[in-house]
Amino acid sequence: MTIRSRAGLTLSLMISIVFLLTACGGGDDEVTTPPAGTSAELTVQVQADFGAGKVGDELKTLLTGGCPVPAPATDQPDFPAGEDCDEDGGVITFNTPSGFKVAIRELQAIREDGSRLDLIPDTGTLSASEVADLAQTVTLFTANTPAARYTAIEAVFYYYELTMTMNDPATVENVRIYLSDDDFAAEGQGGHHQGDITLVGNDGVEAGWAAGCATWDAAGALASRDGLVGAGGMDPETGHARGLYGDTNLWNQSAYMQGADQDLFVLRQNLDLNITDQARTVTITFDLLNTWFFEDFDANGLFNPGEGAEACSANSEWSPLLPEIEITVD
Repeated sequence: MTIRSRAGLTLSLMISIVFLLTACGGGDDEVTTPPAGTSAELTVQVQADFGAGKVGDELKTLLTGGCPVPAPATDQPDFPAGEDCDEDGGVITFNTPSGFKVAIRELQAIREDGSRLDLIPDTGTLSASEVADLAQTVTLFTANTPAARYTAIEAVFYYYELTMTMNDPATVENVRIYLSDDDFAAEGQGGHHQGDITLVGNDGVEAGWAAGCATWDAAGALASRDGLVGAGGMDPETGHARGLYGDTNLWNQSAYMQGADQDLFVLRQNLDLNITDQARTVTITFDLLNTWFFEDFDANGLFNPGEGAEACSANSEWSPLLPEIEITVD
């Protein structure tokens, strides 16, 4: 049984951002009531699919679809690759990262009665989140689990991190995208706000914040986020300046606003899991194919934010796209 969802987060200072979350699919598990005391081993694992050799329905649409008529004011990530629909000289292009990490503060499976099973118990602070490097499949949870029916999975995400070739001359960089805000007393005043994008060394140490008109590497990174405000503006509850990722349509959603002293990115996904007396495995897959959208102005096929003006001109549209999430139950 497989459940898939797409959450498309389109990022740019000049582009409107749309957040979609859909889920479909169904399980073949019959609803049964096992004897009291029944249990079975449950394993939950997470992995990445970088799309090698894969051309899915969505990519086929991107490759064969046409531009809207009349010409739009800005290009969007659902327009066809290889086209310049807004006629500004930048060709719609998609890149696929070569690496992916995700930081999770809390992960729970929700039973049909509303009670919860901790798959990753609340780590207490965002900075203590469990970081999964999905260069290979990672097991998040395995334990003998009482029989029950589970209808959803809910996660609190701190950030996700892409390894991707970019700039000109080309370099391989680690780009971290913050989904939750750690700049509160209870979080240790971490200094990161929702939507921040930072450059990270291979040792895991941040070089600083990504700037528009500069190379996205340690040399071009901003040492401080002071004065950095993205299209999301100021958070009306916390007063924090949001980063380059997202606009008010995204960050003002009630799911991501929990008051003046907390801003967590909470994502809920449908699940169809019935634990009886047989071992079950839940696999969460992040589909990374074509998860970086931009307009290619210098025709080198790579995101070149600085000299290529692909993240700083008035016409440049660009965005990381939150990976499609697929949940499979075996």
